[in-house]
Amino acid sequence: MLVGEFDLLAINIFAFTNEWRFLFAKNSELPRSKFKKYTDYQREHLLASLVPVVYPPEPPLYDEPFALLDEIIAERESRGLPKPIVVGNTDADGEEEITVTE
Repeated sequence: MLVGEFDLLAINIFAFTNEWRFLFAKNSELPRSKFKKYTDYQREHLLASLVPVVYPPEPPLYDEPFALLDEIIAERESRGLPKPIVVGNTDADGEEEITVTE
């Protein structure tokens, strides 16, 4: 996957806690690929295939997403990027659906 292709990574930690819980990390803080056959440019722009996960979490993994999402929004605003528009709707089956546009 590419650096910057998504904002937030969610990792299920059921195996650690025996509960449906997640850890979260910002894309910008994930490790980059170290595959020796890639060029320096490729290694700089590709995320590592595996992210080490420990519990309790250690940076860049956190057990709640909200502070990370606030940081992502602040970073976007500081670069002059538009805020995403989030719209919540209910579909024909009564299920909530969320649409995010830029």
